[in-house]
Amino acid sequence: MAGRTRFAGIRPPEHRVTASRPGVRDRCPLHVPSPSVGPILAVSVPLSVLGTVLFVAGTVRRQISAHVLEVIEMQRAEKRARQKKA
Repeated sequence: MAGRTRFAGIRPPEHRVTASRPGVRDRCPLHVPSPSVGPILAVSVPLSVLGTVLFVAGTVRRQISAHVLEVIEMQRAEKRARQKKA
């Protein structure tokens, strides 16, 4: 059992064949080509900024709306109080 791993067909990291030698392709079964970070950031940063802007705008709009409704209710209460005095 010497030199075998519990996963059949997968070599331990020290036995991986890498592209450090000319003409040899990477044959590691665990190697998955991943996209570069540039395009991912180019898409994710504007989307996160847009999401933040929409969240802040919605929160501010809700707070302003609640404030306006409170002011209207106070004006109605003042009007009712003046009508009772008269």
